[in-house]
Amino acid sequence: MKFRPIVETEIKFRVPSVQEARKQLRTLDFQILVKMQNEKTVIWDKQGSLKETDCVLRLRDYNKKTTLTFKQAKVKHPYLKIRPEAQTIVDDRQNTEQILIWLGFEPVMTMVKNREIWQRSELIACLDETPFGSFMELEGEPHAIKLAMETLCTDNSRIESRGYPSLFKAHAVRD
Repeated sequence: MKFRPIVETEIKFRVPSVQEARKQLRTLDFQILVKMQNEKTVIWDKQGSLKETDCVLRLRDYNKKTTLTFKQAKVKHPYLKIRPEAQTIVDDRQNTEQILIWLGFEPVMTMVKNREIWQRSELIACLDETPFGSFMELEGEPHAIKLAMETLCTDNSRIESRGYPSLFKAHAVRD
């Protein structure tokens, strides 16, 4: 059996408030899929080898599930973040962590935020509350993202090209 990774295509931008973003999503016929709740993500690496190659290995607790995700390096694009990824639900977090440790990985960063997920036929929208502001991520086909951005984010200065690990690290330095 041949494995084909999913290609995640998304854009992230700052929103003035989650409440305002919810109103915008409703006007575009998005429906709430998962209500706002805590998300804990731990990034794993092996002596920086994944970071050096722009790859990410994460273990995430969200919506009563633990998922293990590997993201390959980003594909070059002027404003979208595009990267192949593989993800699986984990039944036993403790044993999964032990396997990662035995393979030489170690936890290098923990990120905690609140996340809410909205959906319409061609797009997923995630609303995130972090210690350094509120964000919306749109995930789907590039054309659908571009069309939604015409309503949701007309100010390109709100687009955030950095991933959450970089943002959390930058925030920790200031504190």
